[in-house]
Amino acid sequence: MDTKTYKAKTMLEALELVQKEMGPDAVVLSVREVAGPAWNLLKGPTVEVKAAPAGTWAKPKQPAAGLAPKKDALFVLADDASAVEWLPEEVPAQSKKQPQPIPPPSRQPAPSEPSLKVKYAPANVPAASDAGLPPSLLELKQSLAEQELDARFLDQIITAAAGSLSPAVLVNPDQCRKYLAGVMQARLRLSETRLQGPPAPLVCLVGMSGSGKTTTAGRLAMIYGSHASMKVTWICADVIRTGAIVEARSYTDALNLPLVLAYTPAELKQAVADAAGSDLVIVDLPGYNPLDEDQIADLGGLLTEIPDRFLLLVASASQKETDLIQAAASFGVFGLDGIVVTKLDETATFGSIYNLAMKTGLPLAYFSSGKGVAGGLEPATAERLVRALFSKGRMQ
Repeated sequence: MDTKTYKAKTMLEALELVQKEMGPDAVVLSVREVAGPAWNLLKGPTVEVKAAPAGTWAKPKQPAAGLAPKKDALFVLADDASAVEWLPEEVPAQSKKQPQPIPPPSRQPAPSEPSLKVKYAPANVPAASDAGLPPSLLELKQSLAEQELDARFLDQIITAAAGSLSPAVLVNPDQCRKYLAGVMQARLRLSETRLQGPPAPLVCLVGMSGSGKTTTAGRLAMIYGSHASMKVTWICADVIRTGAIVEARSYTDALNLPLVLAYTPAELKQAVADAAGSDLVIVDLPGYNPLDEDQIADLGGLLTEIPDRFLLLVASASQKETDLIQAAASFGVFGLDGIVVTKLDETATFGSIYNLAMKTGLPLAYFSSGKGVAGGLEPATAERLVRALFSKGRMQ
């Protein structure tokens, strides 16, 4: 690939050099800021742009197996605007310390004294300067900031767009939005859920009180029981909360499904064994406080008895990001397989859900809205969530 590096005092000057020599269709491969020499304090940082002639594309690099892309890096535009490559950037030694993401959970039984420390702590860093941003990108950045998208990630994608897109694209708001949407969708993982069949024979729902677990259980039972004509068994382990059993029985009676109550880990194990002939077994677990070690230990006692489970975190879209991250960290020790996002109709801000999925790396499984059991549940898509972030209103 024929590439060349250009240096200038500002991003605009560097892009003008690229356009002057390689033409308006030149491909910008990377952009970074280079500090001036230590002996000359009057010389400020310069912008270094690496570009290639039109028709030459950067071959996207694949991250090593099991490794997440480095967070402090720039995106590189390849054949498809949604294809993203992380380009490591040289940074001063004192700024190399980064927040650690929640590690991939394992299916180990709960420890006797579970650690409830949040593995991910958002860094408190100043926002990148908006000086010099094209009006189209500046407007999009302000809109996404109002949606409470993570500030660090937002600065990265805006900087990447400013340095990678051609001047002709930067003045087109629709093209800029399409580029940002592609980058944002690429950061989300999706669970292989579909309405024709459940994701696993044994699905367990866990979450905080009021997150919508029982309603989600009812909707799963209706989709795969009534609509897909599968044999479904509902096991209610939420037997302490006032009205929980009555609520579960109202669903099962309406759907003509068997309801099994499990008061102890041993009863839960036996109930799952007795339901071996069912196409789908739904376990509605109690709502737990992710900050209460005793409650997390109780949850571990239940889940230890059913190791072959598909564990979904039920998270309300109206909850704060810090609470959602804490729940993912506490329940994540049991091996979460995905996220069910509920109450999407009760908020107009979706940044907390996007940040949760991006920072934890957990796949999105289902989207849920409304209060009735009929309808309101569908497989999650990255396109729909990202579109809601740009829509400034309810999820369409």
